[in-house]
Amino acid sequence: MIMINGKAYPAHRLAWLIVYGTMPDGFIDHINRVRTDNRISNLRLVTHSENMQNRKIQKNNKSGYRGVSWDAKYGKWRARINASGKCINLGYHGTAELAAAAFEAARMKYHTV
Repeated sequence: MIMINGKAYPAHRLAWLIVYGTMPDGFIDHINRVRTDNRISNLRLVTHSENMQNRKIQKNNKSGYRGVSWDAKYGKWRARINASGKCINLGYHGTAELAAAAFEAARMKYHTV
């Protein structure tokens, strides 16, 4: 955050303003997921949904893969993806790697980012 006249602004939004001359209404995504890398070549305007698609794996993730979780009821790894406001079940898999492959295939199909 950068303080200007007592107001805090995220550095990436100020970088965008300096280069393009306007403060965007929407979201600015860090393409490489490094929040401190504010090079203009690493920034792009996205929708909220697109911004969520490019987020890092959460710290409490047990599988090590996005979209993959353990389902104790079935004793298998479940893959799911959110697309167009809906949660799509991609099936149950014997390994986390297979579930991750199903997620990646769906990500290529449904997500543009």
